[in-house]
Amino acid sequence: MPTIHPTAKVHPTAIIEGDVTIGARTVIDPYCYIKGPVEIGEDNHLYPFVVIGTEPEHTSKPPVGTIVIGHKNTLHAYTLVSRGIGDRDTRIGDGCFLMDHVHLSHDTVLGNGVTVAHNVVFAGHTRVHDNANIGVNAIFHQFTTVGSYAMIGMGSVVTKDVPPFAMVSGCPAKFMRFNARGVQRAGVEPSELAIVDGALRSDNPAAQSIIDAFNKDHRENRKILALAAKS
Repeated sequence: MPTIHPTAKVHPTAIIEGDVTIGARTVIDPYCYIKGPVEIGEDNHLYPFVVIGTEPEHTSKPPVGTIVIGHKNTLHAYTLVSRGIGDRDTRIGDGCFLMDHVHLSHDTVLGNGVTVAHNVVFAGHTRVHDNANIGVNAIFHQFTTVGSYAMIGMGSVVTKDVPPFAMVSGCPAKFMRFNARGVQRAGVEPSELAIVDGALRSDNPAAQSIIDAFNKDHRENRKILALAAKS
């Protein structure tokens, strides 16, 4: 049975099935479909025809785990969020802004403050860190990791991991330069970032912690990929 906070607003045409929790002041617009297990936090807005909780688009593995959506997120029309296949829950953090026709495949994780433009497709196991900005029609290969404050140019096909603070564009996407606006938002000076032996480094402890978090998730995704290849 769904558990809906009394201050949430759910349109009567929305369909909510199974173990679904909807937090305070969250708004569910007409014709949304939510199939549990799903946890939706407070102050979210799901626009018409958002679909959350469908089975993963995978040829052999059944749905496993929960979809977790944090607080103060906006999901515009026709966004789809699929359940995982067991490697981790599919998650959206806090304060994310997703424009229409965004597709989050199984086991995808968005951090906090991520902005995603129209018609973006995240393949399975994509991981996007905090405050990244994703341009229109970008496509992400499975098991891709995108670092905090990165910028993905419109129409990019991302086949490799994108480090924090990077701006990439093209098909396939290539490093263009550091994302000046993202660096500024992070409170980092461009001079504090350097590429050493092909890897991003920083003498700024805050920037290096962001880089370390990216490297950790990169290694985790590689391990999951290696196990998937053996199965």
